[in-house]
Amino acid sequence: MASRRLAVADVATAPRAALPSRYLTPDDLVAMFDLPSVETVYQ
Repeated sequence: MASRRLAVADVATAPRAALPSRYLTPDDLVAMFDLPSVETVYQ
Protein backbone atom coordinates (compact mmCIF):
# COMPACT_ATOMS: atom_id res chain seq x y z
CA MET A 1 0.00 0.00 0.00
CA ALA A 2 2.89 2.36 0.71
CA SER A 3 4.17 2.04 -2.86
CA ARG A 4 0.77 3.07 -4.23
CA ARG A 5 0.74 6.18 -2.05
CA LEU A 6 4.22 7.04 -3.26
CA ALA A 7 3.18 6.63 -6.90
CA VAL A 8 0.16 8.90 -6.44
CA ALA A 9 2.31 11.49 -4.70
CA ASP A 10 4.86 11.40 -7.54
CA VAL A 11 2.14 11.98 -10.13
CA ALA A 12 0.60 14.80 -8.13
CA THR A 13 3.90 16.68 -7.85
CA ALA A 14 5.17 15.96 -11.38
CA PRO A 15 5.30 18.95 -13.71
CA ARG A 16 2.60 19.00 -16.35
CA ALA A 17 4.86 19.58 -19.34
CA ALA A 18 2.57 17.47 -21.54
CA LEU A 19 -0.28 19.97 -21.23
CA PRO A 20 -0.36 23.03 -23.48
CA SER A 21 0.66 26.33 -21.96
CA ARG A 22 -2.51 27.88 -23.38
CA TYR A 23 -5.59 26.94 -25.36
CA LEU A 24 -6.27 27.90 -28.95
CA THR A 25 -8.29 31.05 -29.48
CA PRO A 26 -10.73 31.57 -32.35
CA ASP A 27 -8.11 33.83 -33.97
CA ASP A 28 -5.60 30.96 -33.79
CA LEU A 29 -8.06 28.69 -35.61
CA VAL A 30 -8.64 31.30 -38.33
CA ALA A 31 -4.90 31.52 -38.93
CA MET A 32 -4.31 27.75 -38.80
CA PHE A 33 -7.11 26.73 -41.15
CA ASP A 34 -7.14 29.85 -43.35
CA LEU A 35 -10.78 30.59 -42.51
CA PRO A 36 -12.45 33.71 -43.88
CA SER A 37 -13.33 35.17 -40.47
CA VAL A 38 -13.77 34.46 -36.77
CA GLU A 39 -17.53 34.17 -37.32
CA THR A 40 -16.85 30.99 -39.32
CA VAL A 41 -15.45 29.36 -36.18
CA TYR A 42 -18.72 29.84 -34.32
CA GLN A 43 -21.01 28.45 -37.03
